[in-house]
Amino acid sequence: VSTQSTWEAVVSTQSTWEAVVSTQSTWEAVVSTQSTWEAVVSTQSTWEAVVSTQSTWGEDKVIWTGEAIIFLVYITAVVALLCVVHTAEDRTTAIPFFQGSEGVQAEVFQIKEISEYVKVFVAFFLGLYLSLNVTRWWQLRVQGINPIFDATTHAVTILSSFRLDKAAKKVARYGRLSLQLVFNWHSGPSEMTKGEATDVFRRMISQGLLTQNEMDVFMNDLTKDLPDDAPDDTEVNSNFPRMAEVVWTWIMFILIRRQGSRAEAQAHPDKPRVTCSLHYLLGICRQAQAACNSVRHQLTTQLPMPYVHIITFLVKAHNVILAFSGGLMTVYYLEKDSVLAGMSELIRVLLISWLYNSVLAICSMMADPFGTDRIDFPRRRIDQELNQSVRSIMFFGMEANMPFLQDKDLALAERLSPDAEPGDPWQPLVVLDQPPAADGPTPTARALSAGRRKQVHKE
Repeated sequence: VSTQSTWEAVVSTQSTWEAVVSTQSTWEAVVSTQSTWEAVVSTQSTWEAVVSTQSTWGEDKVIWTGEAIIFLVYITAVVALLCVVHTAEDRTTAIPFFQGSEGVQAEVFQIKEISEYVKVFVAFFLGLYLSLNVTRWWQLRVQGINPIFDATTHAVTILSSFRLDKAAKKVARYGRLSLQLVFNWHSGPSEMTKGEATDVFRRMISQGLLTQNEMDVFMNDLTKDLPDDAPDDTEVNSNFPRMAEVVWTWIMFILIRRQGSRAEAQAHPDKPRVTCSLHYLLGICRQAQAACNSVRHQLTTQLPMPYVHIITFLVKAHNVILAFSGGLMTVYYLEKDSVLAGMSELIRVLLISWLYNSVLAICSMMADPFGTDRIDFPRRRIDQELNQSVRSIMFFGMEANMPFLQDKDLALAERLSPDAEPGDPWQPLVVLDQPPAADGPTPTARALSAGRRKQVHKE
């Protein structure tokens, strides 16, 4: 009998009609195509990346030299065949493999198939070679640069929190110095000369990363096997790549020396000592040393020479076969009065050979990303980011720049006043200035629960 709820559910269609009629949001989503058209029309960034010739394919002379050789082979094949055709008495039979029997293609297409077979192997091996180089490049960034960056910022953070500002500044400078040593020993040849090492150290002095005394220590180690009057073009020993690791040994010594300085702890008892964090700091220093060592080992151990040799040989052989077969096909199509097909063969030869030569050039650049190529790691930007990070950490690590500490001190002063309200969430758990009452816990702790009181007395 009670059908009130049923009829109300049937009659009350207000929500349904409102959902149907209120299509404002739907039409707005359909009509408002401003963001879509802007994304389609605004192709400035995409075309700039394609047109800009300041990248690999625009500036690498090796690629254009290879393209010139391939084009020369192509033109030589075309000119030679045209001379044979035009000097023959019968142009139709001047080149036998241009003629095909009934139902069978001309033999010139079989020569073209050879280049197609070689192209399959080249694409497979070259793709694997490019993948290996990209993986090594990324590992150098993640396992080489990032640990040094992170170790420096973590060490500065911990030292700043313990108010060891001088030690934090020195660790920050040494961390930047280690990072620049990793970059600079790859900027020149593998065998560094005395003059090159001197220029590198002087540049670091001008950047504020090195002192004159530290430079003298480094130079004495590099030239310990040379006479005092050795010229600047004399090669030094091979200890320069290991100096980035030596810097972290200095950082470890600073941390241990700071930990063991009991006289300073007695002179400044208000400053906490780095006791619980020393093990962690030494751990991240070991990680930074391992990162420097990893960079040195990866760059001094390249891919196997036979593997690289077979890939480069396949690429160059394929390009020569492609140019020769393209020249044959161009003459064949020209004899068939198909100029467009002949021009397409020229485009095919230049485009495919340029693509393979570009991949080889990119792999060669990525083998050592610590140089000055456009795809190398941006050393200046990384150093600036590290410098800004440690400066920000040291600035905001000062108690004067921590607003939450100031607010807490202000709230603590208000709670200790006679007008303090009970139940204040900022109320101190135990008032250290007043000893606890002999007959029980303090009034502050009495207002808490039984479980919380145990924790209060334990603290």
